[in-house]
Amino acid sequence: MIVITSFAKINVQEGTRISYTYSEIDENGNMTKEDAKGSYIVFDGTETVEHLKAIEAEIKGRIEQE
Repeated sequence: MIVITSFAKINVQEGTRISYTYSEIDENGNMTKEDAKGSYIVFDGTETVEHLKAIEAEIKGRIEQE
């Protein structure tokens, strides 16, 4: 099983980067990977862009309620 432990949207010169960390756990509950990291650039026109827009709208809505 893969468990995502964190992720972030970062604006960089190349565009929008998604960085993440995760752990892997086997069927016996043993951690086979811990604090593994990865990242990728999000391309325009992908489904990820729409998901990011929705998350940002949610965050802005929460800020406006404060």
